[in-house]
Amino acid sequence: MKRKNIGVLICTISSIFVCMITAFPIYWMINISLKPRSHVFIYPPEILPLGFNISSYIQIFQTGDILIWIKNSMIVASSTVILNLIAASLGAFGLSRFDFKINKVFIFLLMIVQMIAPALIITPIYILFLNMNLTNSLIGLAIINTGMTVAFSTWVLKGFFDNIPSEIDEAASIDGCSKFQIFRKIILPLSVPALITIAVITFFDVYNEYMFALTFITDQSKWLATVGLAANIAKIGVSWDIMLAQASLFCVPPILFFFIFQKYILKGIGEGALKY
Repeated sequence: MKRKNIGVLICTISSIFVCMITAFPIYWMINISLKPRSHVFIYPPEILPLGFNISSYIQIFQTGDILIWIKNSMIVASSTVILNLIAASLGAFGLSRFDFKINKVFIFLLMIVQMIAPALIITPIYILFLNMNLTNSLIGLAIINTGMTVAFSTWVLKGFFDNIPSEIDEAASIDGCSKFQIFRKIILPLSVPALITIAVITFFDVYNEYMFALTFITDQSKWLATVGLAANIAKIGVSWDIMLAQASLFCVPPILFFFIFQKYILKGIGEGALKY
């Protein structure tokens, strides 16, 4: 019992230490954003805030640019999540439930696509979207991000679908369900943790994406937050209090998104670990 208690104590202290190291950059970002500009480079640094100065946030809300950019990022990320879940779930169901001869080849091709660096294909994609009049469009950007994330999502969802017993499909077929009804009424409800895990991973990837957003969006009113934050460095200079105040606002949507769905994320990751 003593050894067990010591082991639990060591794991607890280690977990707290790792959490503190992980959370400290976020704390320091918020701390700097709430300091007067004259206190930003004070030495020794003030670990604990001696007061709160919200002038940086007031200046941000007066201009309103960062709020528009965050809204654009939310639109693109949410649209990509929806398109990705539809395409990946249908593709994974087909690979899992239909025994085609080229299934293994198709899965291998999915992995090949996932390993291709985005920088290598950005030029042909840009030419294609330019001819289709999809440049400078948030929906076009969502389509691009869907194409970049759907391969991984399909591969992961196939693993979850494979572990749903096929006897359930057979029983539903006897009751008169079509393949699509089996997919919609049985497979999807049983895979909710996996679907939410994929949705969260996709949302974070797209919300933080920079290269495609910079290349395909030229209208400043349609900028995503990643592009706007980078552009502000040249516009306002290295004004750390304003920059970190904008970065703090930029972090709010994904943090809220995570806390809303955290129980499903943990369940999905846990089930995935057991299944693989």
